[in-house]
Amino acid sequence: MKAKQATIPVYWENHLNAWNETSLTQARYCKEYQLTVHQFSYYKRRQTELTSRHKIAGSGFIQLPPQMTSPVKQPSLCLHLSKKQSIEGITSETIHLVQPLLACLV
Repeated sequence: MKAKQATIPVYWENHLNAWNETSLTQARYCKEYQLTVHQFSYYKRRQTELTSRHKIAGSGFIQLPPQMTSPVKQPSLCLHLSKKQSIEGITSETIHLVQPLLACLV
């Protein structure tokens, strides 16, 4: 089965290319050519999306979908101020927190 290639209608592609050659705003161009601004904007956005996809595809790189990532587990540091007063969870990532915590206790 042949894959369907995404395109925009030639009618809109011609208008978008012609508009790019002018200094008119989208609204003014649409008014002069009796076009619907909403449709013009839709096809302009569609053309931009297709162009950016083509650039990625032509670069040798592939576009990956966003991944669902699980939260990174951060190292924990616990300070108990009960009978035994202890600091737990000292790692290379949390060692910089120990001195400021001890300074608060003094």
